[in-house]
Amino acid sequence: MAYPPINLTLSSGDSEVQWLTIPGIPKPKERPRIGRHGNVYTPKDTTNYENTVKKWAIKRKIKKIEGHIAGMITFYLPDRRVRDLDNIVKGVMDALQKIAWDNDANIGWIENKKGGLLIRKALDKENPRAELVFWKA
Repeated sequence: MAYPPINLTLSSGDSEVQWLTIPGIPKPKERPRIGRHGNVYTPKDTTNYENTVKKWAIKRKIKKIEGHIAGMITFYLPDRRVRDLDNIVKGVMDALQKIAWDNDANIGWIENKKGGLLIRKALDKENPRAELVFWKA
């Protein structure tokens, strides 16, 4: 059974907590490629997934957070194949730049004084997706 994507914004003191669900199999960000004529391009799968992430963030009216950010991302994958988790994270982070935050450099990784980001993987064969929750650190 597929669950509808949700976005819920709660206010916690000075900080709003935002939730975003991106349906579909999370895709890793691929490295740029060099074309036959020396031009550099982003592979189509990467561009398509980043556009999907942007579409859901805009549709769910995600508000941009200024300054340092903390949060959690859970990737629900359809199988147990080995995937490069840091590249999956990079695709989501880059796609949400200028929509949810100015620059993903504002996200201090785990246990950083700027804020933190907890990243998890889980198995969901029926409903693969990415779920994000984030707030101003």
